Amino acid sequence: MVKIISVKCPECNASISIEDNRKECFCQYCGTKIIIDDGSTMHTYRKIDEARIKEAEAHLKELEIKEREQISKERRKMFKIKISLVLGIIGAIMMVIGFLGGEASGNSDSSIYGLAFVGLFCFLAISYIWMSDDK
Repeated sequence: MVKIISVKCPECNASISIEDNRKECFCQYCGTKIIIDDGSTMHTYRKIDEARIKEAEAHLKELEIKEREQISKERRKMFKIKISLVLGIIGAIMMVIGFLGGEASGNSDSSIYGLAFVGLFCFLAISYIWMSDDK
């Protein structure tokens, strides 16, 4: 003879009738999985919401991905700063040498003025670096 017991769902408080020998069941109203621990005629009901566990795991993975992206962004920004400083120094030196050397030569068609244009390209490269996409 199968003995049927009546229990209450811990989530929605609905009455559920189950066979006495069952170890787990689902609430027919809200779908909560209920594990029944039958120890010395006392029934313990425990809800396991697997959907919420999976949701929490997915949320943790999203947070990890966002954290990695933020670290990567910071590294790219530091790299841009370093490259910009190097190009800026090189560009300034080239422009100073180009203008001062060209003036010192006394010839307005001197090729030394070309160094100033090379320095100008360094500054254009800096602006390109900062306006380009991070990827």
